[in-house]
Amino acid sequence: MSPACDILSDMNREELDDLVDKWHDSDTKMSLHEYLGMSREEYAVWTEFDILPDEEITREKFLALRSDAYRWANDADNYLTENRRYKEAVSELRAVAEDDWITDILDRNNV
Repeated sequence: MSPACDILSDMNREELDDLVDKWHDSDTKMSLHEYLGMSREEYAVWTEFDILPDEEITREKFLALRSDAYRWANDADNYLTENRRYKEAVSELRAVAEDDWITDILDRNNV
């Protein structure tokens, strides 16, 4: 049974940090999320966004998270665009390569 269990929602962040330190110092085979009494999803939200289970967030934090989500989506879009251009460039290079050494380099590098 986890030391945190149902008291997690009553803990302040300092007490939670103390519990994490205890987990690090323990011999338990439990994962940290199990030790803290969190589901994997609750743990992911806490570690990624610093939001505890059942915690209400401020409007400012919500807007900041929404802004981050837009930025992450834009970054993913840019990555896909660049990756497509990269693949097109490699394809074109292979098509015009007159020397085997060029295609050998591409093959050795899994390009």
